Amino acid sequence: PDEASNTLTAAAPEPASKPAPSQLPAQRPDQSLEILLAEDNLVNRKLALALLDRLGHRVTLAADGAEAIAAFAPSRFDLILMDMMMPGIDGLSAIARIREIEARETDQPGRHVTSIIALTAHAMQGDRERFLAQGADGYVGKPIRFEELKLAIDAAVKTDHHGTENHPTTKHSGERR
Repeated sequence: PDEASNTLTAAAPEPASKPAPSQLPAQRPDQSLEILLAEDNLVNRKLALALLDRLGHRVTLAADGAEAIAAFAPSRFDLILMDMMMPGIDGLSAIARIREIEARETDQPGRHVTSIIALTAHAMQGDRERFLAQGADGYVGKPIRFEELKLAIDAAVKTDHHGTENHPTTKHSGERR
């Protein structure tokens, strides 16, 4: 063999016994979700986008709570990932307004039509419960980890919050960024 092929062979990594995160299987395209990501921090936004892309989801970005509220319409998104600490309208205020819109514009008062997962670096005891009590349906801590995010998304879209099966919407309109 020539020198180039020896170099390539020598540089090839040994197969790992456990797949690296970048080698984890992507979500199947038929399970692709329309997700609204409300995150003001550029680094966190890039990480979340990379993870969601690996899962095969389509994402609309909002840089703060006001943009998230403006982008929201009942049944437009399968899921919202909402940062809790954003300038202007914070995550909890945005969730409250989104829940008000759902109550006003849907025929299912009291039911969370769109699942919302709180994203936060808060690790204080009681924060998770507080976010859930104020309208979030799930919670993912930062830094965001692939498996935790995947599990939270799966749990959020598997059932609605009255215990019945919930399937992602199949038709969406609106521009995606």
